[in-house]
Amino acid sequence: MKELLSQLLSGDRPKVLLTRMFIAIVLVFVFIVWTSHKQIIQGIFDSRVDTVYQEIKQKRQEKYNTVVKEQVQSAYALINPDSVMVLEYRPININEYLDIVAFEGELPNRMSSNDLYGMAVSKVTPEYQSHVLGSPYSEEGSNGIVHTSRQMQAAYRYSCPVFNLNNIYSGMVVYMWYDSLPYTESGKADFKRRIMIYCNQNARTIGRAK
Repeated sequence: MKELLSQLLSGDRPKVLLTRMFIAIVLVFVFIVWTSHKQIIQGIFDSRVDTVYQEIKQKRQEKYNTVVKEQVQSAYALINPDSVMVLEYRPININEYLDIVAFEGELPNRMSSNDLYGMAVSKVTPEYQSHVLGSPYSEEGSNGIVHTSRQMQAAYRYSCPVFNLNNIYSGMVVYMWYDSLPYTESGKADFKRRIMIYCNQNARTIGRAK
């Protein structure tokens, strides 16, 4: 390449020299493109793949948001609790924080729309341990709290775990009644069987969309 450029640039006449300089620039450009064409092609390919991946990711997230909203609204209408919530862990498979990604009805006392995100998780509570094993959890009494740093007092709370497509415990569905129990003592067993069916169906549908 050096020898070729030297021959092209040797000469006395300005017009000839200018022509040869132009040819030399073209040759240098062609040489650079030829030696780096694989990297250029790979860069274009990687950029396209990343764009397609982001588009797929966005569409999946939009579908997930729609599914969550539908499940929350359906549960609220069918079961008639004071609130229905879908909570999601982050980071995935580490579960340090909980976010309320959707809810219908009233928020618990002492909670506002500013308190929906970043709740620190306690993994030693009976609720968390029950969910990890794939079982629902219920609790009566005004001291009922979701396993986070923020209290969610209720007369009765029922929750079931959400497992995503990778079978990772990724969140939960929660039904809450704030002021009174949603059943009589004689109807308690039937109520729990019915609510377990509804909650598990909500959780499975949400998990398949994530």
